[in-house]
Amino acid sequence: MEIDWTVALPHSGDVPVWVCVATLEHEWKRSENEYIVAGGHNGMPGKYKNFGQWILSAKHVEMPEVCLVAGFVRFNNGRHRFAWLRDHGVIALPVAVQPSDVAAFRRKFGSPARTSQWLSS
Repeated sequence: MEIDWTVALPHSGDVPVWVCVATLEHEWKRSENEYIVAGGHNGMPGKYKNFGQWILSAKHVEMPEVCLVAGFVRFNNGRHRFAWLRDHGVIALPVAVQPSDVAAFRRKFGSPARTSQWLSS
């Protein structure tokens, strides 16, 4: 199924950057305290599972908000969303980043893809 993305706070100044899920995932694993494993078992109770149920009827999905802190990928919002989509076959998605992080995100994680599809089964 195709995802229609939206920015959580359109007036925040965050910039959408399309990223390769596998590349961002690889770097995110370094953030051991924030990383969500496949299946979401180490995340906040219910968030991973609830997103999976919610997306079945979603019209728009908010982009995860991501930044770089001391060289580490950090999610300000959307880490369970990202993990669920990763686990369900999404290979590219847009993330909302601060203007100061745009160049680094494009260089490190950028994807030429401009569409996100997830496996509904």
